[in-house]
Amino acid sequence: MTFSLDAATPMKQYSTHDKVDEERGGCRKSGSTITNVTRLVVLISFLALINFVPWFFERPSKGRIQRSNRLGVVPWNNHCAHTSPIDKFEYYRRQNALVEKLLALNASAYIAEPGASATFFGNISQTNWKLSERPLLLIITPSEALEGPLAKISVLTPKFEATRAKSLLVPSESPVQYIEWPEDANPYELASSAFPPTVTATIYVDSSIRKFIADGFELALPNASILSAPETIRELRERKSKAEIDLLKCANEVDLSAMMTNSTVCNLV
Repeated sequence: MTFSLDAATPMKQYSTHDKVDEERGGCRKSGSTITNVTRLVVLISFLALINFVPWFFERPSKGRIQRSNRLGVVPWNNHCAHTSPIDKFEYYRRQNALVEKLLALNASAYIAEPGASATFFGNISQTNWKLSERPLLLIITPSEALEGPLAKISVLTPKFEATRAKSLLVPSESPVQYIEWPEDANPYELASSAFPPTVTATIYVDSSIRKFIADGFELALPNASILSAPETIRELRERKSKAEIDLLKCANEVDLSAMMTNSTVCNLV
């Protein structure tokens, strides 16, 4: 048997480049398949994660509540509902107790910046008023009343912030005096208007007051002694009333409950 080749039909020639192209085409097809499979796996993993995350955060939460109740841990939701914030009469007692101390020490005034002491005596905290180079000061001085010495409350405030300063809830048995100082004025000289006409006694400043404020009063009132408040005044904050004790006790119970619950959760995990 013989085979003949038609001369009109040329034999297909394969070169090295053709072979490489075919191999690359096969790789592209294989790579495309792998990419699609990878995308599908990522999509399935993402959908599973979406359904798992809420379960992860909500499921243990229910377990924590049930477990904590079984352990006798007090839930802190509305735990302090029976307590009340410090009322204005409590502030009046604090202010008048301070005035009695000032008179006993032959002092003319007590001055504090927003902070712990200003919060205790005048409900002015750093949450309500941030400290800046323009001081806002709480000034408490003794004044005479029919029933005896009474605390006079004054607030030194920058003039452009007077409106905001007057919106602060400062308890006082008598109207609060707001002393506004413009940018080109000396605030410490203007603050002296809250003091008695002849100030030759001592003026106490809170122990946490910034030094440039104490220095400013020393320059504005050369005849007065500007001193840090003594221990007899500081101890007024140390003696807690029943209302304060109730709030501290409740806060301690909530803190203890939270720590016990956290310990329970750690054991569950």
